[in-house]
Amino acid sequence: MWHERLRKFLRHPASLIVWITLFCSAGKEQYPFSHFPMYSGFEDETWLLYFKRADGEPIQAKRAFRNTVARAKKRYGSLRDDYLEETGKEFDDLADADHEIIAGRLIEEYKANAPAKVKAKPDLDDVFNGPVTLVRIDVAYRDGEFRFSETELATR
Repeated sequence: MWHERLRKFLRHPASLIVWITLFCSAGKEQYPFSHFPMYSGFEDETWLLYFKRADGEPIQAKRAFRNTVARAKKRYGSLRDDYLEETGKEFDDLADADHEIIAGRLIEEYKANAPAKVKAKPDLDDVFNGPVTLVRIDVAYRDGEFRFSETELATR
């Protein structure tokens, strides 16, 4: 009786999962059951971006630009890579003026790509018709404490 059920299971496509698991275990590969953590540690330094108005108040990027600051950081990285390719510079050769160009492009892109209905909101008039500053915050963990430093990259 159980022989018949075993044969039936082995012929079923779902048995492939069992075979793959056994094969991976025999080869000492345990993915997705790996004992290695996804993140074995955290960096001691990181950075983030945010936008602010002319009066210094932070801008809610999701509300104003329909984009998050996390995406802004990724887009900044893409624009930086494009800039490096365009200029032939290396990452370590970037000066403050280069970062200002890249940040300016990001601000202009975010302003231009915002939906028209968002641009028409009266409380966001100063964002789309006035200067917006992109600020970089560097975060470092040293000697058991966090250290923060802010740099205004560009204003457009």
